[in-house]
Amino acid sequence: MPNNAAVVHKGVVAVLGLLCAAFVSAQDATPERVRNKAVVVRYMNSLNTPDHGAVAKEVVASGYRESRGEFANLARNAAGSQLAKLSRPLGAAIPDRSNPILQVIGEGNLVAVQYRIKGTHKANLYGIPSTGKSIDIDAVALFRLEGGRIIEGWFMADEAGLLRQLGTPMPARSDGKRLAASAGEARPGQEVLTELLAHPIDSQEYRNKVMVAAYKSAHPPAGILPASGSPFGNISRHGFTNLAAIGTEIGQGDKSTPQAFPGRVDKIEHLLAEGNHVVMQFQITGTNSKSLYGLPPSNGPVAAYEFSIMTFQGGTWTDAWFFGDDLGMLQQVGGPPEFWFSGKAAP
Repeated sequence: MPNNAAVVHKGVVAVLGLLCAAFVSAQDATPERVRNKAVVVRYMNSLNTPDHGAVAKEVVASGYRESRGEFANLARNAAGSQLAKLSRPLGAAIPDRSNPILQVIGEGNLVAVQYRIKGTHKANLYGIPSTGKSIDIDAVALFRLEGGRIIEGWFMADEAGLLRQLGTPMPARSDGKRLAASAGEARPGQEVLTELLAHPIDSQEYRNKVMVAAYKSAHPPAGILPASGSPFGNISRHGFTNLAAIGTEIGQGDKSTPQAFPGRVDKIEHLLAEGNHVVMQFQITGTNSKSLYGLPPSNGPVAAYEFSIMTFQGGTWTDAWFFGDDLGMLQQVGGPPEFWFSGKAAP
C-alpha cells in the first residue's frame, strides 16, 4: 500500500474524514456499504499524514494483499535491476504528495475510489532521477473488505501521464527486458451479462449494471442497448488517452484499440453500482495484429487494464469516464519508450 511523507490534505476531503471516523465508531449499526466506504475514505485521507500508520493498523486486515500498486509498470520495470538500487521510497521521491479524492463508490464488500496524485518529483523515482517538476495525474483504487477491514487493494495511476509531465521515458533496464504489470483473472463481458440476467433484481442500480455489462458483451439481447449509436451521451475521458493523444499528433489517430485488436474481447473483473454510478474494472484482451496508433503490430497477446465510471440519470446513461493503462499497453505491444514524446508537446 502507498507509504509517503507527511502532508495533511485539507478541505472537503478532510471534513469527509471526520464524518467517516464517526461512521466507523458506529459501524455495527450501519449498512455494509456505508461502513466500508467510511473505512476506505478514512484510510485514503490518512495517506501522507503522521496518522497513516495508526489508521492502517486499525482498518487494514493482517492478511492484506496489494494485488497491484499505483506505479505497477514502473515498479516492475525497476525490479531486480540496477534501477531498483537507485530508487527512493515514494515518500522521498514525491515528498509533498497529496491525494485529493474525487469519488467513492461502493457495493457489497467492494469500494472504488477515483482520486488524483499531486506533488513534486524531488528524488529518484523507479530509476528516474529528480526533475523538480510538478505532477498532477489521475489514479483509481479498488478495495475489498472483510468484517470492516481492508483485505485487498488494487491501484492504478496514470504512469504514461506521469512520464509525459516529467518529460522523460521509462528508464531502460541494462538487460534489455521489456516488462509490464500483469493482469488478474477476469471473465468475458458476455459471461458476466448472462449471469446478471439469470438473477434479476428490481432496482435501477441492477438495470444500470446490466446496461454496462451489455456494452461489453459480444451478443447482448435486443432492447438493453440502443439499436444504433453510442449507449451514452458523453465521454469525459477516453480510455487510452495518452496513446490516443500522441497517435493523433503524428497523424495515426484512427488506429485505435478496436482497429489494432480485431478479435478483441473485453473481460470484466469487477462490476459494482451505487446510486447513479456504475464502476467497471476490466481488461482489453486480444492479439495485436494491426497497427496501434502508428506502432507496428507485435502479433502477440495483450491484456491491458481499463477502469471506467459510468453516470446515469434514471435509466439514461449520460456520461462515461474511461481510464486505461497506457504504459502497460505500450510495454506489451513493444512500443519504444520515447513514444510519449513523438508528438508535438506533452500536457
